[in-house]
Amino acid sequence: MYRFPPLFYALCALILCANFGSNSSEQGPKKPSHCVYGTLTTTNNEKQAVKNLLVGGIFDRIPFYGVTLSEDIDPTTNVTFLDLDEIISIKPSAENPLEGIKRYKNRDYIALTITLKGNEKGLSSLVKEPQEKKFLVERGRKISCDQTATSGDFEREVSFEAIKELSILGFRQGERQNSQKEQTKESPSAAKEALCAQTKTDLQQLDTESKGVFSTMIQKIRSSVNYICG
Repeated sequence: MYRFPPLFYALCALILCANFGSNSSEQGPKKPSHCVYGTLTTTNNEKQAVKNLLVGGIFDRIPFYGVTLSEDIDPTTNVTFLDLDEIISIKPSAENPLEGIKRYKNRDYIALTITLKGNEKGLSSLVKEPQEKKFLVERGRKISCDQTATSGDFEREVSFEAIKELSILGFRQGERQNSQKEQTKESPSAAKEALCAQTKTDLQQLDTESKGVFSTMIQKIRSSVNYICG
């Protein structure tokens, strides 16, 4: 059985301890520094404007898995990392998302069709037209966002199986960075930045080396680390 190295636990503990005092007085969850906005259409045809979009708690280097031809093949052995600002839209491949749920290696995944911008990273500069790609994600992975309304914004968390389509319209610097004074106050120390960066690197390495065995757990920890580190 794969075991997490002691260094991993130490790093997580240090980050949590280092941030407990500074975050204890904050009201509500910290918003991402990179505000991605768009529209979210659910399977009941409810279409809403949303912002601060995150997939599984992150907006960059989001792991999507290649579609496999056999249920005995682990999808997590073929990973593509995408940023939300490289994506035009995400939607389940099947008209009824529940019909697109497949089981591979005793885990449930949902099939997605992702439309990428023509100049997305990793593709030839000659490619200009948007391209549709087929991917898989864990059934339990969710999209979180703030829904905008005349009465004010409120938080939402939606599973992929409840989504008809997520359209990405653009991105801007996060709303919490409103002034140089606030940026200076919220800017983490060099030690914290190094610790956060190392922990994210370790999480990625663990996810790769464990071959998806702890994917769900790692995704939850990654969400917590992103919440703490920004």
